[in-house]
Amino acid sequence: VTRVINLLLLVGISKVAMIALEHLVSVRVRMLRVGGKAQMKLRSNIFGTMLQLSESAKEEFDEGDVGKVLDTQVEVAINSVWSRVFELFEKLLGLKVKLILTMQVAVGLPIESAVMLVAAIPVMVGALILLRLCRSSTQFKKHH
Repeated sequence: VTRVINLLLLVGISKVAMIALEHLVSVRVRMLRVGGKAQMKLRSNIFGTMLQLSESAKEEFDEGDVGKVLDTQVEVAINSVWSRVFELFEKLLGLKVKLILTMQVAVGLPIESAVMLVAAIPVMVGALILLRLCRSSTQFKKHH
C-alpha cells in the first residue's frame, strides 16, 4: 500500500512539476522574441542582397516585389519554419521527460502492471500515426 501511495505521490509531484516547467519554457520562449528578431535579421539580409544585385538582375524584379517580400514573405517564412521548429523541440523535450517518468513509475509497479504500462506506449504511438494518416489528406486540402 505504501508503495502505491509513493508512486501516486511521485506521479502527482511530477505532473505539477511538468506544468510548472511547461509554463516556464513558454514564458522564456516569449521573452526571446525569436520571431521578431529573426524577421528583422532576414529582412536586413534580403535588403543587403538586393543592394548587391547588378542592374540587369534588378530589372527582372517589379518595383514592388522586394517590398512585398520584405513585408509579407519574411513573416510567413518565420512563422511557418522557425516558430514551428521551436514548438517541435519543446514538444519533443516534454515527450522525453514524460517517457522517463513513465519508465520510472513502471519500475515501481508489479510486473504485470509494468508490462501493460510499457506496452501501451507503442500502441498509443501507433494510434497517433494512424490518426495522422487518416486526417492528413483532409488537413492538406483544407490548407492548400
